[in-house]
Amino acid sequence: MALTAVQIASQALVRLGALPISDFAEPTLEARTAAALYPTLRDTLLAGHDWRFATAEAALSLAAEAPLDGFAHVFRLPAGFLNALAVGEGRETGWRIAGGRLHAHSAPLRLAYVFRAGEAEFPPWFADALAAHLAAALCLPVTENTSRAEALQRLADTALRRARRTDALQNPARAPLRFPLIEARA
Repeated sequence: MALTAVQIASQALVRLGALPISDFAEPTLEARTAAALYPTLRDTLLAGHDWRFATAEAALSLAAEAPLDGFAHVFRLPAGFLNALAVGEGRETGWRIAGGRLHAHSAPLRLAYVFRAGEAEFPPWFADALAAHLAAALCLPVTENTSRAEALQRLADTALRRARRTDALQNPARAPLRFPLIEARA
């Protein structure tokens, strides 16, 4: 079942012992605080790992502006871009992201990246980790209880490790088709 941002925030509040919310616009401390913290925390967790549900690859389009000094080309980043995973065939080293653009020596260019996935695309393990981290972040402003906030942060870190492990199992590593060291020994 796909969850919404408000439902994930409500799960976080319930973990604190607070009442759930039905809208970020509610005139309560919990709703206002959740609305303020949620987008940044969501993007931080998404960008921090190459989640299978939030990764893509795209051919980049050249941008009209001039590249930074030392670079030959400048490219527009895809919509929802959060973090670069690989540029070119993964061996490209002459690139830098600055000013919301990717500057590189070569063209054309492909980019593997993490994007801002919508909540409807979050698998249960990621939604759980996000709710756990949001609960830890909300604890101090909502309850003013530092020891509870520390305990919730430990639980959130465990939930994130579990989510990463589960996500990694969704696409097991492939054996290399060609491995030069083995070929040299044959």
